[in-house]
Amino acid sequence: TSFALRSYNHGEYHAAVGCRDGSIQIRAITCSLSEKLPAPGTLVETIDVAGSVSATSCIMSLAWSNCGIYLAAGRKDGFVDVYKRECESVSGKYSNYFFKTLHRIVASRSIIRGLDFTADSQLLMTGDDNGRINVYEIQRKQAVKTGWYNGHNSWILCLVSHPDSRRFITAGADMKVNVWDVSSRDCVHTFDGSHSDMIWGVACNEEGTFLASCGDDGKMVFYSSDVR
Repeated sequence: TSFALRSYNHGEYHAAVGCRDGSIQIRAITCSLSEKLPAPGTLVETIDVAGSVSATSCIMSLAWSNCGIYLAAGRKDGFVDVYKRECESVSGKYSNYFFKTLHRIVASRSIIRGLDFTADSQLLMTGDDNGRINVYEIQRKQAVKTGWYNGHNSWILCLVSHPDSRRFITAGADMKVNVWDVSSRDCVHTFDGSHSDMIWGVACNEEGTFLASCGDDGKMVFYSSDVR
């Protein structure tokens, strides 16, 4: 139901695949000449929240942190799980990766369809079907909510961090793209009128100079993101 790709050193890529049964599969998807890397398609790890009431709640969104250590999963029941990546050598051939649950966050009473880490991996933002955005500090013993926003008039369907870590972008069923300031909690700009149907995807280039959105109207729209 959800997919997120993460690159590591030496041409290694891992894909996190969220499943309807609540589990997450981590798969190696890269061809490499190195014998230390698993073959493409290898199931590296299956993450399950054993013993949890919401362990079978469908995965609706996934995000890797830029540092590669954390993986966040948004669920249909409003829970957000944050996992920490660990590794160990197996027979000297390649690293065996596994994930430990770092935080379980009751983020909402509705579906979490959008989430992302800031570029510096310090904060996690989540967006739900009530149009609400929450911000959490995750590099603590317990996740701490540091901010919240009434973001949209309807479902938030996608969320992405700006490379400067000071801003993030949301879009959703109200056909708007909003740019937010993390510290002030203000919406610093709204792109409205570009789409005639729900917006399901938003992205930002590495330099942070432009945004792109796509929706059910079949359009892909590009915007300048030089918003101060």
